[in-house]
Amino acid sequence: MPMIPDDISSALSNFDASLSNEEILEKIRVWWEQEKQGEDLQSGAIDEYIDPVDASLLMLAANYGRNDICRYLVNDCCSNPNTMNQIGYTPLMYAAQNGQFETVKLLVKELRADPNKIGTVQHTAFFLSARSGHLDICDYLFREAKATLKPAEVTLALNHMQYFIGDAALKPRIIEYLVEVQKYVENRNALEPGAKALLFATHRRLGADSLVQSLPEDVLRHIVDKGLGEKPKP
Repeated sequence: MPMIPDDISSALSNFDASLSNEEILEKIRVWWEQEKQGEDLQSGAIDEYIDPVDASLLMLAANYGRNDICRYLVNDCCSNPNTMNQIGYTPLMYAAQNGQFETVKLLVKELRADPNKIGTVQHTAFFLSARSGHLDICDYLFREAKATLKPAEVTLALNHMQYFIGDAALKPRIIEYLVEVQKYVENRNALEPGAKALLFATHRRLGADSLVQSLPEDVLRHIVDKGLGEKPKP
């Protein structure tokens, strides 16, 4: 596989902080024009160029939230937003895992990235964002992008989500998220026993927390109706 020039991969990876996004974009544009000269390159050939850890230019740009560069690579260089590398990651997965919310929205809404793409070890952008505690991206992927949530995927996500429950600032949002996510699982009974237990224990343990009172009324009602916890007293 042809390699991305070291100076470009370093610039994209924030190792060269002296360059602005515009300067990095121009560096990529000049390099790619030179690379194409005299070559019969197929559309999307830029995705064949990788860095030492098998990430394409679009994957690097998505990973570091460089939206203008993502847009240029897809629109002007025919980079495929759904290309998967050998470790099973797409550009969207890189962005989701690293909390690049605006980049996730750009890739899905404008650049047509598939939120349901499944990696080689069965992970998705939703799971990777949940594992890293990026609740805003989780919410966007299943509410706006309409990502299909599978029971096994939700089980893994919930198992990782429990590590963020100790953060007081995130606690209400995590409770709301755990309740909401059940509505988007087609067959909740297919969840592994560990995930069901985690859901129940999480709501029971946090149900009396005063922070829960900041949740919307319909969410509190759902907690009570589903037997996940008691409504906190005023």
